[in-house]
Amino acid sequence: MPPDEYLDVVSGNLKILKLSYVHLDDTTLRQLCSRCTSLEGLELKDCSVEGREIGSTSLKYLTMVR
Repeated sequence: MPPDEYLDVVSGNLKILKLSYVHLDDTTLRQLCSRCTSLEGLELKDCSVEGREIGSTSLKYLTMVR
């Protein structure tokens, strides 16, 4: 299943998102930031991140562990 199909469950009202053991590429990060317009907190634990940027106007804190 392509990554964008997983993001269909993401809501524009979501304020905090915690992800573990996932791969985030540039496309997935862009979609996440554009669809989660109220996202204030993003926690990534043991995630593989291969993107250029996390661009969100609402994001207040980002936690990355390992």
